[in-house]
Amino acid sequence: AFDHPEQVERVQRLAQRIAAVQGGGAPEPLESWMEELYRRVSDRQTMGSVVQELRGALSESEKLIDQFFRNPSDPGVLMPVPGQLQAMRGVLSVLGIDQATQAVLRMRDDVDALVAAGADAPREQPLFERLAGNLSALSFLIDLLGVQPQVAKAMFRFNASAGLLESTMGRPSSVLEAAAATRVEPALIEDVQQLAEGASGAMPLAEVA
Repeated sequence: AFDHPEQVERVQRLAQRIAAVQGGGAPEPLESWMEELYRRVSDRQTMGSVVQELRGALSESEKLIDQFFRNPSDPGVLMPVPGQLQAMRGVLSVLGIDQATQAVLRMRDDVDALVAAGADAPREQPLFERLAGNLSALSFLIDLLGVQPQVAKAMFRFNASAGLLESTMGRPSSVLEAAAATRVEPALIEDVQQLAEGASGAMPLAEVA
């Protein structure tokens, strides 16, 4: 936040406090802005741990689902996935990302349906396509959650009729309405839209992030 005018004074004040302690003086009580800074850093570290947990769970689920896609005759490989998705749903629910929790619930139901279909699972092509779409969107959301949590909450919606988690990019009015609802700066939303529109469909997700 070095573009904020008050930061110059705060940095100078911090330097004075450090110099005083180095000179043998007693540490002064924390000022309110310092406590707020510590809290923000702690929140960011906590969010980083949560994002890593979500990435790990999603990666494991994605690996098993991909394994099943390659060999649909063995639906048993999907048995751990509903539990993994349920754990992710709990974390996303605590974070207040309701659109993603609905998508994960639909993904869990789709996986349950594939397991129940058994040998007939290869016929369930719509489920395959929906799972693939939701995995992709959820991966993007989690990566965005690691850098701009409020944007991640505003940039996605769950299409209940299609059963898909969809990005609101390309829908300026709905995006700006969502931004207002979550106190996200419209300019930041527009930046993300421009990045997404300029990204190639073949570009690796890590590069897009």
